[in-house]
Amino acid sequence: MKYKTLSFENAMKLGFEDDDLKEYGDYEYRMGVFKMEGDKPVEMLGCDGGEPEDNTLYRDWSWIAGALNDAYAQGLSHGMPNAD
Repeated sequence: MKYKTLSFENAMKLGFEDDDLKEYGDYEYRMGVFKMEGDKPVEMLGCDGGEPEDNTLYRDWSWIAGALNDAYAQGLSHGMPNAD
């Protein structure tokens, strides 16, 4: 399991299926943090509002996916049961 920061557009290109994302006219600029299975996003954990002042998720929140991945790896190294 990994986490990635993706635009809604890129998430859909990678196979994320959510009709709500298509309703946004500027979905190529809206960003979210996605749980990944392999190279496919399977769950959106959070997103920005998409307004011009909020479109800094990639720059300002880019550390979140890495922190989640590090926490997951630490859990595995400590022998956490059922970690997936």
